Amino acid sequence: MRRSLILAAALLLVSSAGGADWLVTRAGGRIETQGPWQVKGKLVVFTGKSGALASLRLADVDLAASAAATAEAKRAKEAPEAVKPPERKKSVRSLTDADFSRKPPSPDEGAAKPDDAAKAKDSDAKAKADKGTVVVDSWRKADRAEGDGIDIFGTLQNTGQEMAADIVLKVTLLNEAKETVGTGQGVLAATSLTAGGKTSFRVAFSGVFTFAQAQFEVTNRTITMTPVPDETAPKKKAPPPPSGE
Repeated sequence: MRRSLILAAALLLVSSAGGADWLVTRAGGRIETQGPWQVKGKLVVFTGKSGALASLRLADVDLAASAAATAEAKRAKEAPEAVKPPERKKSVRSLTDADFSRKPPSPDEGAAKPDDAAKAKDSDAKAKADKGTVVVDSWRKADRAEGDGIDIFGTLQNTGQEMAADIVLKVTLLNEAKETVGTGQGVLAATSLTAGGKTSFRVAFSGVFTFAQAQFEVTNRTITMTPVPDETAPKKKAPPPPSGE
């Protein structure tokens, strides 16, 4: 065990001396650092691309993968720009009057058909339904109690006038390079909301310790509520027919 720790520390020092700028976690996450990272006890301390100081547990860092990722990034940076293939010229053809028909268009040509209008209306309605009316009202990040990543907590709100059902939340986390470092589906306290209603959610990201941006994708189905007539209300009597003279 002592020999393994000494070897890991030596590999980490070599990577840091070479100006390493990538950390790879054992869960597969990749973190770009600003300058070299350092081992301090049981932690790997580094500066993120945003300039904020952060750290990971040494046990969560794959040192060999970090060194390989750093070397690959260095080679890509030092490699000369690939020679672009010559751009193919587009074929240009001159058109004359002979290429166009002299036949006058019919009166019905270009007019919208009833079926087309119906299809367009159905398409608009479907697009509105797919977009949904539930949005993220607020959210925050917190370290997991297990110490193996982070959790995203927040609140969803139904901003529509109808009831929202079958609510699904997907969260994607990105780093400074706009690369995905984690995705997860939210666990909701309620999957249906009345108009203006709210519900809480939680998304777990095991193996992810830092990110630069969070993207939220919410889908739901809108249900139109039809009021039920009151059977106990007295019914109005029809007026008597007019009497004949």
